[in-house]
Amino acid sequence: MKKILIIAITISLFLILTGFINKEDEKVNIKSKKPMTTEEIYKSMNFIEANKAITQYEKIVDAKVYLPKKMPFKISNKFGKIDDDNRLILAFLGEDKGDVLKLYVNPNKPFEKNSNFTLKDGTNALIKKIGSSNKSQTRVLLFQKDKFQYTIGITNSEKYDENVIIKVAESIN
Repeated sequence: MKKILIIAITISLFLILTGFINKEDEKVNIKSKKPMTTEEIYKSMNFIEANKAITQYEKIVDAKVYLPKKMPFKISNKFGKIDDDNRLILAFLGEDKGDVLKLYVNPNKPFEKNSNFTLKDGTNALIKKIGSSNKSQTRVLLFQKDKFQYTIGITNSEKYDENVIIKVAESIN
């Protein structure tokens, strides 16, 4: 038994000293002369063109996904992906770097939260702020439409108050 323990320790030390178990090898050092584009950043997070993601998602869930008809800013880029929880995530980016609206569509989770707002069509909704300071807060609105729970999040809460996110939600039909 002592022989096996000594052999195991010897092999471990050999591997460590020769670099086979060297943590420095696991570090990745990527250097680039130019920063990544917005498209490259979103593609690195497994996002694709929004319309393709929507089409794929509608086939998977066999239902129509409704999108906002009103947006609080001019859209410069749209990306989408289906995550591991079978949610469709759409990111709408404005021309201003801080203008980002995300729409989460979840078929697995009916809206069961206590509502604190009612949309014009009578739909119960929940509006809340996420984040610690006004500058880093995100406004979020959750509601149920047909078989999906929709969650809308918008950054830049200094620029966009809750009326803006309500108008976006009310334009989804």
